[in-house]
Amino acid sequence: MPVGIDHVRVHPKFLHSNATSHKWALGAVAELLDNALDEVCNGATFVNIDMLLNKKDESRMLLIEDNGGGMDPDKMRQCMSLVYSRENKIANCIGQYGNGFKNSTMRLGADVIIFSQCSGKQGKSIIQSIGMLSYTYLRNTGKEDVVVPMLHYEKRGTISEKLMRSSVVDWNKNVDTIVQWSPYLNEDDLLQQFSSMSDHGTRILIYNLWEDDQGKLELDFDADKFDIQISGFNGDEKKDTNG
Repeated sequence: MPVGIDHVRVHPKFLHSNATSHKWALGAVAELLDNALDEVCNGATFVNIDMLLNKKDESRMLLIEDNGGGMDPDKMRQCMSLVYSRENKIANCIGQYGNGFKNSTMRLGADVIIFSQCSGKQGKSIIQSIGMLSYTYLRNTGKEDVVVPMLHYEKRGTISEKLMRSSVVDWNKNVDTIVQWSPYLNEDDLLQQFSSMSDHGTRILIYNLWEDDQGKLELDFDADKFDIQISGFNGDEKKDTNG
């Protein structure tokens, strides 16, 4: 479907309510890690999870990345679409597609932005895709449908050329929307995120992380600098990480 902005006929409130399938935040983290580990069948040799700071407001963000096969524009749309169901699973290579991705990311934070790279035709170029699923954007702009702005590029050498699926107006609208509602300052800043990635792989950033009843982030990045925990969680207690 050659459109600049993808519309999904589901009310934005569905994003938040459907995320409650994970009662425990670490269950959502575990599902995202499982999806990244599935990329081993596509050549992934590592999965990284970390905390980064949002340069706009210094708030904390959750990073999950792998160097698997990455996603082309069609797979990116499948990943971000709320109506996509991957019925034909090949072996264990489920990857980052399906409703589990939305449920997990929306359980952890209001917004997520994805950067993904994969090989182009005959391996002569690199296809770069950016997609943003933002409950904050949808809520604050009064959207009745889920709107998912995406950008796609074809990189040859050091130059990333725009892959437009519709008009220049739609492209510029996508750029403006992503820049306004993401942690990044401009289009160059968005493209700069690919520089820390290999030629293939996926980088997921969840931001505007949810807080608990005490106004603290659910995810505790301070108790142990080598671990991510639940705020106020007693390490001696045992919980079911499957959510």
